Amino acid sequence: MERNSPWLLFALALGVLVLPIWWVFAAVLAALWHEACHYLALRLCGVRAVSFRVGVTGAMLEVRGLGMVQEMLCALAGPLGSILLLLTARWFPRTAICAGFQGIYNLLPIYPLDGGRALRCLTNLLMPQSQGQMLCDFLEKICILGLILLALYGCFGLHLGLAPLLVGAGIIWRIKSPCKPWRNSVQWEKKLQ
Repeated sequence: MERNSPWLLFALALGVLVLPIWWVFAAVLAALWHEACHYLALRLCGVRAVSFRVGVTGAMLEVRGLGMVQEMLCALAGPLGSILLLLTARWFPRTAICAGFQGIYNLLPIYPLDGGRALRCLTNLLMPQSQGQMLCDFLEKICILGLILLALYGCFGLHLGLAPLLVGAGIIWRIKSPCKPWRNSVQWEKKLQ
């Protein structure tokens, strides 16, 4: 394991101060399950993880030998595993709720989220790369516009105050500032031997 972000401990401490400890524990457990599903899919595809880093904006696995279909399957494994955790809601309701939100959030077709990664892989398999990139960019803009409209509706239509706008801005900031600062970088870096 490589050095993790120093902001991770700050974010966890802030979460413990602001949220009830059981919700923080449930969110961390859901995130660990999500990443374990990614890792299991990688191993089932015969791909070896070189390193694992965790930061405030997410986790990153560095791998070798990842093909387009494998990347799509591995990207979808985390959100689908999170959604499957909803089946444990009877026994672990907080963890199931956190996992469900995390799974749905990660399935948004916005790069570098898992849904955006899977969509890019699928379009690269089915059409020329330039057309696939245009389609992905269009869907990403539509999705972000939908998030903004939903936040505005919550703020003004449902009279929830500024909370929906702050949450919406936080979500969009999180999406657009991924684990790595470059838009063309990948969450699972392909490292040459």
